[in-house]
Amino acid sequence: MNQTHMNALVYTGPKAMQFQQAEMPVPKEGEVLVQIGAVGICGSDLHAFLGHDERRPAP
Repeated sequence: MNQTHMNALVYTGPKAMQFQQAEMPVPKEGEVLVQIGAVGICGSDLHAFLGHDERRPAP
């Protein structure tokens, strides 16, 4: 993998997400960088997205 940027879906507030370009993270010693092939959404993620979870306030 020789990329410097990646696509990111960023949670920007209740009911709001935005595709952005982000710098590719550089792993530190003892860390690895993994390429994600697929993701899922948990029901608690939906509660946070809708603004119904005070434990995960909008950034």
